Amino acid sequence: EPYRRQRQMCIRDSSLQRKLDDARLVSRAKLLWMSRLNMSETEAHRYIEKAAMDGCRKRREVAERIICTYEE
Repeated sequence: EPYRRQRQMCIRDSSLQRKLDDARLVSRAKLLWMSRLNMSETEAHRYIEKAAMDGCRKRREVAERIICTYEE
């Protein structure tokens, strides 16, 4: 029982960490677009959301692609 509970907490922690990492990547991608393409935060956010939905991809994947393209 204690081992199972500890394992569940570890799984939950790693899931939360992954969500935080995803949010950081998306924010970084938005900031890149805001600075490079003069988009507003709302425009950048909508574009990432739409690209993810249209391409059946995760927002993280879209953000990673943006970062690879626009970061020097």
